[in-house]
Amino acid sequence: MDTQNPEIKPQTNFFADSQNTFALFKEISINARFVIDKIWANAKFFTTITSALLTLSVAAIASLLKDKPDLILHPILPILLAILPIILIIVSYIGIKNLEREYIRFIQWVIVTQKLYEMLGATQQFSFKKYKNDRYLLPEQFILDQYENSEEFIKNSLKKKNTLLSYFKWLHGFYMVIGFLLLILLLLLRGYCS
Repeated sequence: MDTQNPEIKPQTNFFADSQNTFALFKEISINARFVIDKIWANAKFFTTITSALLTLSVAAIASLLKDKPDLILHPILPILLAILPIILIIVSYIGIKNLEREYIRFIQWVIVTQKLYEMLGATQQFSFKKYKNDRYLLPEQFILDQYENSEEFIKNSLKKKNTLLSYFKWLHGFYMVIGFLLLILLLLLRGYCS
């Protein structure tokens, strides 16, 4: 510290006061809740859009084959029909990437929250009359998950199964495969009918 310059003030530890730490914890909890709501909204939005695109694609191709199969030879119509599966594939991919990004934000808030739990003393061991085998106030997964750094925790969290992200990736990966199959079907029909 420069003792010659009176304008420079000594730094204080913001977290030395538990009130500040608790206030920060409340703020982070509110932000984490906002991110969770945003994740669900994105998942619903992209699932609705891709489901509609899939339904339109299948219905348009089925209707064409049922009612006017000779239109498959039309020079423009198969291209127009191919647009729907292509958009389905693109929107599914964007949805997966978008949800991954939002999920990473959520995990980052979890990391900060876990650090604040420790700073507030919530990770100390206790003896409880109820739930006698529990040693901590928090669920043990928040205490016992030991990682060297937050990046490792984020990578492992993104790979976890039975999460909204894993189900979303599976569903929209399936939609992408269906989109590719519809494109192949259009090409095969075009070649078969010509």
